[in-house]
Amino acid sequence: MAEGPVRHYRDRQALLKRLQEGGILLVAVSKNDPKAIRWNEMVLQPEDFAVLAIGWELKPTTLAEIAAQLNLGLDAFVFLDDNPTERGLVASHLPQVRVWDACDPETWRTLAILPALPWYSQTAEARQRTAMYRVQALRQQAVRAYGDQGSDTAVLEALQLEMRVHRMREPELARVHELTARTNQFNTTTIRYRSEELTDPGRQVWVGYLQDRFGDYGLVLVWLRVVETAADDEA
Repeated sequence: MAEGPVRHYRDRQALLKRLQEGGILLVAVSKNDPKAIRWNEMVLQPEDFAVLAIGWELKPTTLAEIAAQLNLGLDAFVFLDDNPTERGLVASHLPQVRVWDACDPETWRTLAILPALPWYSQTAEARQRTAMYRVQALRQQAVRAYGDQGSDTAVLEALQLEMRVHRMREPELARVHELTARTNQFNTTTIRYRSEELTDPGRQVWVGYLQDRFGDYGLVLVWLRVVETAADDEA
């Protein structure tokens, strides 16, 4: 934003909002006065961003701090900026980050393709991902504070973790399928399952929800057990 009238690319803002609703995180890294941002003129709103970093720090420094707060690798970020100097600073200091020109129409054509890719999801969990990562920054602050005491137990006690486990219910199928189809970092068996396989009577599927004092992680655990007979299932 700047003083006086501002030209808004509302179609581009709407695209970013659509991506955010599909689980892609938006982070605002802006050299500005927070009071100068006129949200009433914009399609995007503060709650659409996982982090709002509006100030006068160097953007590479700010972006590295945000990656640490969200516990994400820098290679997970795409940096869009209309200023070639800012793009050059990020590219030279954070080579893991993809740097795109916000004034180049090709940038927006590329972003518009993302909703058609297989990993794009509009589940309830995907829509809540921004809020989940927003509280992740608070968790990291607590972990760092208690971690300085040198005790993992102190960290866990500070977070007040609680897990709830039950048999999978029908509304949870889409999320379970999404998790089992993810990378091997989550799926330790490397076996991929179709939705109809997850509802097979010969399998029991259990799910786990995790929360702490900062908020709810949502459905984060899937455990699949093969049963040989219906009697085993009832037992």
